[in-house]
Amino acid sequence: MHRFVIKSLIAVATIVAIQGCKPSPEQINASVGTLMAVNKGIDSAYTELHNSYQTWNPQVMDKALEGMNAYLVEVSKILKDPNYPDDCQELKNAIVDKVIVLQQITSNESKEQVRIYKIPDSDFTEELRKQWDNIDESVTKKLENANSKVLKAKDDINNQNNKK
Repeated sequence: MHRFVIKSLIAVATIVAIQGCKPSPEQINASVGTLMAVNKGIDSAYTELHNSYQTWNPQVMDKALEGMNAYLVEVSKILKDPNYPDDCQELKNAIVDKVIVLQQITSNESKEQVRIYKIPDSDFTEELRKQWDNIDESVTKKLENANSKVLKAKDDINNQNNKK
């Protein structure tokens, strides 16, 4: 899934660069589709990380966290491509911001969540449970905020295309 998203992103950027000038609605739709596929890939990678917590297996959690970080680095490089139609810049920027938020989450909150999961049951306290819940709530709010910005940007593009 992740490789398809990356290849699609490169293909759309190349088409827009070759065609130049004012992009057609079809080109804009193709770019939006690709950007939303990237967004879906980001969500899938995060879901894999979140689901790894349910395994109670530290190696699985560590591997999922490493995979998420690697995917975010790769997506960040691709999103730096300047060859998106101007109409798609707000959406691209919202996804870039979401990647930055997720990089911060994986560097801090997710890392801490994995650490908490590694604590033996005999040492697990109510205080750690509260810490986990607070982290989880914070992550949920950050992701909801990032996702709402992505969806707003997508809706703005759709509204602009409907006016044309």
